[in-house]
Amino acid sequence: MSGQQQGERLICVRYSRYEPLALISLLWFLVQFLRFAFPPLFGTFQAEYDVSNTSTGLLFTALMIAYAAMQFPAGAVSDQIGRPRSIAIGGVLFGGISIMLLFASDFEFVFILAVLMGVTTAGHKTISINMISNRYADQVGLGLGVLDTVGQFGGVAAPIGTVIFLSTIGWEWTFAIAGGCSIILAVFVGMRVTEDRPTSQRQHIEAEDSEETLRKRYLTLISNSRLLTFMIVTMTFTFAWNGVSSFLPLYLVEEKGLITGSASLLYSVFFIVSLSQLVTGKISDSIGQLWVGLGTFILMIFTVVSLLIVDGVIAVSIVTLLLGTAFHSFRPVRDSYLMMLVPDDIGGGSLGIIRTGMVAVGSVAPAIVGYLADLSGFQVAFSVILFAVCLGGTLTGMLLITR
Repeated sequence: MSGQQQGERLICVRYSRYEPLALISLLWFLVQFLRFAFPPLFGTFQAEYDVSNTSTGLLFTALMIAYAAMQFPAGAVSDQIGRPRSIAIGGVLFGGISIMLLFASDFEFVFILAVLMGVTTAGHKTISINMISNRYADQVGLGLGVLDTVGQFGGVAAPIGTVIFLSTIGWEWTFAIAGGCSIILAVFVGMRVTEDRPTSQRQHIEAEDSEETLRKRYLTLISNSRLLTFMIVTMTFTFAWNGVSSFLPLYLVEEKGLITGSASLLYSVFFIVSLSQLVTGKISDSIGQLWVGLGTFILMIFTVVSLLIVDGVIAVSIVTLLLGTAFHSFRPVRDSYLMMLVPDDIGGGSLGIIRTGMVAVGSVAPAIVGYLADLSGFQVAFSVILFAVCLGGTLTGMLLITR
């Protein structure tokens, strides 16, 4: 075999290995893109459908509650019918619902479709984490870093895409075109991605694990003290992340004196530094998740404290970039460590339970932070975020010491 043929074969082998990661990451990009396309349209909804801030806020809250509630059912179903099939079905349903927004004649219809989008996207991240952990056992952190980084760029692209469509052919086409792309990608997942567990293993699970047995296994799992402790870590992190990401632009304007344009630019870069996940994910594969996790929490604590006390555009900008780096860097570490604690055969359902609590706690953060900001100011509100990351860091340190 010639050198050229060997090179071509090596390329084919690598493409075959990483194609599943690429497909499900791109699908996660579309999920994040359309989820974060709603907030920039709140003003449009209010003008077009004559609704209040409360109504538009409830729309996004309902979407996230539906997303949280369906984590466990979606994960449990994927344990039974297979992960690639579950992702493909979810992608087709999610895309179809997004296309239906072309026919949104009133706000109630938009509201219902938003909730259904939350339902149909609920399993994607949970199932994808399981699939990546199985397929790339020697590169779990890096694989999850790629998934989360691609997804975060969906959040970066959403406001830009929404503005472009709103000023040209209409906001509805934001969802319709992305929904069509979602269906195409889902079909590719169904055709190209094979099951990550042998069929015989899945059939054995279906035959042996009765409902009562599964219930006992889940109860045994969640009684694991290390898992319970790390569940609290994930909840404190998600609470802090949602609180920061919801109010950072307003905080920079009202407390740090930045102009709105500068605050918006920093907010975009705050998401772009999610590229740090690729680094921390890879490092965690080598030295362990808890060491990297503790390091990211220390950086979170330092940057939140700095954000509370520093002033000046340059100093605040540097701290904001470090803040984004710290928060994003923990994601692949969190997910890869969770997959070490849950068994593979019920990994979808187990991770679904954990993510239900995580997302549910995170969903109340904007309301709490906003209320405290109205009551006592943003300094007090962000001090609560500081408490959350201190608690998460302390518990991570305890897990590291007692491992």
